[in-house]
Amino acid sequence: MKTTRVMGKEKTMKSKKVLAVLLVVLVLGLLALSSASATGCPPPPTKPPKCVCMRTPGYWKNHPEAWPVDAITIGGVTYSKDMAIGIMNEPVGGDKFRTLFPALIAAELNVSECTPWCGRIYVAIDAARDWVADNAGSRPVKANSPAWQGKESGEYWYEKLDSYNNGFECEPACD
Repeated sequence: MKTTRVMGKEKTMKSKKVLAVLLVVLVLGLLALSSASATGCPPPPTKPPKCVCMRTPGYWKNHPEAWPVDAITIGGVTYSKDMAIGIMNEPVGGDKFRTLFPALIAAELNVSECTPWCGRIYVAIDAARDWVADNAGSRPVKANSPAWQGKESGEYWYEKLDSYNNGFECEPACD
């Protein structure tokens, strides 16, 4: 009987140790999940090796050979590379559409070329696409118009894209 009892205690101690290890593993797993949930982002996939920095609108309009696409759709309108560069080269001239458009083109090209893993920029890109679609027919968009100023207006999305394109959001800028 004593032998059985001793073996029973050994089994109980081993069982407690196994349970303690499982509990530690469970707690660590929950901590890892809660920190991922707190940021709202899963870990990023590996970025392409050719991507080391962000490019500005100035880079993209002066380096058409670097464009990863021949045409780009903005606000439901497809622009050839030459057409998009032509609009990017137009002076703003009181039309804030021409301020946002180059920043959006650069962000689209940066995302397709370099940083598809930088998830937070997609909100700004989608909102800027919508803004372009909503305001393309009411040009020129004046700087003092409600479409340009205010929370989540054209200016707001321009500033987000400009920050991204200049390397303050995901990757450092190249130029």
